[in-house]
Amino acid sequence: MSEPPRLYVEPDTLAAGKRSLSGDDYHYLVRVLRMGVGSQVVLFDGAGRRANATLARVGPRDALLEVGLVGAVSPRTDPRIWILLPLLKGDRMDWCIQKLVELGTSRILPIRTARCVVELRGQRAQRRLRRWTAIARAAARQSQGEMVPELAPVADLQEAIATAEAAALKLVFWERTRARSLRTALHSQEPPASIAVLVGPEGGLEPEEVDRAITAGFVPMGLGPRVLRAETAAIAAATVLGYALGDIG
Repeated sequence: MSEPPRLYVEPDTLAAGKRSLSGDDYHYLVRVLRMGVGSQVVLFDGAGRRANATLARVGPRDALLEVGLVGAVSPRTDPRIWILLPLLKGDRMDWCIQKLVELGTSRILPIRTARCVVELRGQRAQRRLRRWTAIARAAARQSQGEMVPELAPVADLQEAIATAEAAALKLVFWERTRARSLRTALHSQEPPASIAVLVGPEGGLEPEEVDRAITAGFVPMGLGPRVLRAETAAIAAATVLGYALGDIG
């Protein structure tokens, strides 16, 4: 039997007892899934806690949930993957974030680089971050992930590199790198506790940016003989890492 539908709730609001349901969550359960009184739902807070709930009442515009005891899920033991993702134009950024969440990425750091076409600052960057956070939560709900990845505020490359300093393994993918493959790097050491991956934007990273990353401890890597689009490189990196580390397949 498949697991009941899931709803994301803010961590500080997940508690046993009665809980009203309206807006998008009400629309999703009642209008889209056609759920009625007695239907089961799983609430998760994206921080490792969850609770079973039952639809106790369904009205024309809202509903009532009876929430059971809140419990903690088993913590994940696979390596944490961080993606330093350049700002992408159009809907490519939304799509890429959605897929990275589905693949189990732990942290996404949107970054500005020299060749980024998109420029996000101030309130515009804050609005876009709220949108990406909503996309991440929906992707976690759909893929039944217990943790919602952290989406960092948009930052310059140097700031993001400094943030990733704590990662046990740091990789920068550069289309000019052919000498060392990702497979070789992973098979040459024990699985690290965390991996930070930097990919370039449309047009790639400037040589000076790659040098800056290398100085900060990033190891230059290649993804094969083909030059990939920015969003493809990010997805490919997350997929290969997930497979190599046992989280995929």
